[in-house]
Amino acid sequence: MNQANIVDTPNVYAALLSKSDEIGFTMPSDMYIGTFLKTLVASKPAGRFLELGTGMGLSLAWMLEGMDNASKLISIDNDMDLIQIAMGFFGNDDRLQLVCADGEDWIAQNQEEKFDLVFADAWPGKYSLLEETLGLIKVGGF
Repeated sequence: MNQANIVDTPNVYAALLSKSDEIGFTMPSDMYIGTFLKTLVASKPAGRFLELGTGMGLSLAWMLEGMDNASKLISIDNDMDLIQIAMGFFGNDDRLQLVCADGEDWIAQNQEEKFDLVFADAWPGKYSLLEETLGLIKVGGF
């Protein structure tokens, strides 16, 4: 199955890919990760979700697509330009909080938080502060 066979993509997905090409963003998540995230998020109604590494917002689009109206998502990136791009695409969605911060600092300062899913798509959480990041996941979470 190639990526062209995936249906029901988020409405903004093609525009996000175009913007990625326009600015030379070379680290996008693929559609398979997106569809997987959408499924996981949809399995947690009224869930709390964390994305470490907003990037262009490709994975973010899938996560928002899977969320119900009672769910909340915090997405963090240390690049204000990328946060601004994400704001342009998703800024009107009140389920989303976009944060420009160093991921390691945010993880260290928010150890009391608990999430149904943490998608660590940045160095912090994936490689550094792994144990602290795993501690942010609720029992039964992903």
